[in-house]
Amino acid sequence: MFKKFVYLGLLLQFSKQPNLLAFQPITQNNYVSVGYVFQQLHARDWFNCIQACHEEPRCISYNYQRSAGANGLCEFNNCGVESLCDRHSSLIYSKGFVFQQIRESKVPQPC
Repeated sequence: MFKKFVYLGLLLQFSKQPNLLAFQPITQNNYVSVGYVFQQLHARDWFNCIQACHEEPRCISYNYQRSAGANGLCEFNNCGVESLCDRHSSLIYSKGFVFQQIRESKVPQPC
């Protein structure tokens, strides 16, 4: 039940942003995007990671390590899986991570 409230809160937060209503976030458990990480930080939890990514204009997607020993590793990607830059990148299996693309690329990223 709690999970539904979190998703509802995120939907309401993102719906305030122009042009984001048409984009559906892409989430893959136990996968990461490689090759486009431009910043790493440690977030207290998953919500802090998504919030920090949302506040960084270059952040298109993120990888978050859920395991307790990782101290909340949060990696910002300047590319997503549904953009021109993913021709040379793909999601790879990585147990304990979650990948989420939160927005479309505004400008095609160099590949």
